[in-house]
Amino acid sequence: MRLFILAGEASGDLHGSHLMQSIYAKAPSTEIMFWGGDLMTNAGGTCAMHIRNTSFMGFVEVVKNLRTIGKLFRLAKKQIKAFQPDELILIDYPGFNLRMAKWAKAQGIRVTYYIAPQVWAWKENRVKKLKQYTDKLIVILPFEQEYFSRHGIDAEYHGHPLMDNLKLREKEENSLANNPSFIDKPILAILPGSRNQEITNILPIFLEAANQLDQYNVVIAGVKHIGEDVYQAGRYNSQQHTLLYNQTYSILKEAKVALVASGTATLEAAILNTPMIVGYKGNPLSYWIGKQLVKVSYISLVNLIADEEVVPERIQHNLISSQILSDLKSLTEGPASIQQQEKFAKIREMLGKEGVSKSIAQSILKRIS
Repeated sequence: MRLFILAGEASGDLHGSHLMQSIYAKAPSTEIMFWGGDLMTNAGGTCAMHIRNTSFMGFVEVVKNLRTIGKLFRLAKKQIKAFQPDELILIDYPGFNLRMAKWAKAQGIRVTYYIAPQVWAWKENRVKKLKQYTDKLIVILPFEQEYFSRHGIDAEYHGHPLMDNLKLREKEENSLANNPSFIDKPILAILPGSRNQEITNILPIFLEAANQLDQYNVVIAGVKHIGEDVYQAGRYNSQQHTLLYNQTYSILKEAKVALVASGTATLEAAILNTPMIVGYKGNPLSYWIGKQLVKVSYISLVNLIADEEVVPERIQHNLISSQILSDLKSLTEGPASIQQQEKFAKIREMLGKEGVSKSIAQSILKRIS
């Protein structure tokens, strides 16, 4: 059995790695070629392209890299044709993967789309493409199955794979609880994103606020494929802050409060019951274009799932250090953190239990065999 898995970003690498582990556990002889990162590489198979070369975010950034993206698309088609997979599994990365789904269907290749594009937020015209070009859609947010089923798409919801990922990380990562460097003060965690441009845009603002709170150890959750020089460009200073790579789970688990760039990490913090403030800042033109198209009231997954403002969101021109500092004081000096944690408990119930990746792997293998 041959599977080609295409993930283009860090979150896809994370979910793809655990999917691969579950597939190998059930069908060890499966041949897997993939686009992904270090986590998928460690899971096995053959890495045909690393995500450090594929992660572009924002309208302007995509336009600037159109030639590169075109080359990547042609390369992917060539690799998939040569590999001749029984199934193509596309993970998130919608701008690229929806085009790939269209091409694959024209070649007679079965397509599973794992982690559906957020068409309910914007670009609803993509619903027709998903219906036309995919054989199976696997969604990870509780309200998505009903949404896609209403549009005539065969969608499955097994729960959110973060429930598995965090459980696995608990076994893999060392706890910071007994680290002598962090015994004297509580931890203020900073998760500035997984792309260079996110870090350089967001980290300086988060740090400017955090630097004014001497009662905390400021710990930055680093991403392995991002060099330390990028964090330094975001004003990380080893004399003031601690940068820890690939210990996001431990950092969030031990933190009293967190500053989190909008994305999957907001959901990780909620699952781990860590009070947070969510921030985001991108290219001004990309943000303006997105603002015209997006139909949802919130940007963070936590608020989207709860359908209310559980955590404060500071976006673009509202992401300023004075506001973040004010939010931090409100969150740590009043009842706001307890109120957040009460809402987090309800969100965790909606996301299901562990075993999600195993269930998804079983579904995929059952269809192929």
